[in-house]
Amino acid sequence: MVIIAHGGGGLGGYERDFGKLMNQQGYATLLFDAFEMNGLIPLSDLVVYQMSNGGRQRMIYKATLGAYEWAVKSDRVDTRKIFIQGLSNGASVAINMAAAVDGAHVRGVIAESGPSAGIGFPNNIKVPLLLIYGTADNYGGLQLDDYMHLRAMPCGYNDHDRLAPPGFSETCNRTTNPANAMPSPQIWYEGLKAMGQDVRLEMIEGGGHGMMFADFSSSVKQLPGGRMFYRSHGASPATRQGLQRLVLDFIESKL
Repeated sequence: MVIIAHGGGGLGGYERDFGKLMNQQGYATLLFDAFEMNGLIPLSDLVVYQMSNGGRQRMIYKATLGAYEWAVKSDRVDTRKIFIQGLSNGASVAINMAAAVDGAHVRGVIAESGPSAGIGFPNNIKVPLLLIYGTADNYGGLQLDDYMHLRAMPCGYNDHDRLAPPGFSETCNRTTNPANAMPSPQIWYEGLKAMGQDVRLEMIEGGGHGMMFADFSSSVKQLPGGRMFYRSHGASPATRQGLQRLVLDFIESKL
């Protein structure tokens, strides 16, 4: 079974399309909307533009952890063959889940386009982790070349979540070292790789945010206060097909 952690807008088309892809290969899926559980409207301006990554990720993490704890006790799935997948804020949650789960149950984690700002990333992982980023992914960036995999926001953009596993947000958050820079996703990956952790980074040429099921597009929006919000999304048909195959091969290799 694949547990799917949604992104910062809530449960949407990407998550449903990913679920269909998994179902077509014979895998069960578990989807949920952490925002609806907390009385919020998915894809609303409040959720997408006004709420912090930390606020979004705390809700998604708690729901994903609950889904995992339910799954390992279920007699409806093979509890030795669970995977966790997430996009964007859901990817950041999935990365933290890779440090919280038991390898006897979870075979691997797939995280696409996860920002390091929010609840931060863990100090180590317990199960194989596939990280995926697009080379053109500037979603939420302050400028055109503010790419997700290289983005190292000030620690003040982090909220420490006590439910999450130990990670850099413990000493890098709104109240502790707020002006310092947190590790970018790429720097964090390189640190884990140097420690011999089972982590793999795939950079997808020309890919934006949420690459797997949409054509490439890009735009920019000015938010109240003058802040710019850059957004690239999707990828070419050939790139999407190759990325789907990459994900399926990763899952199959862990069974």
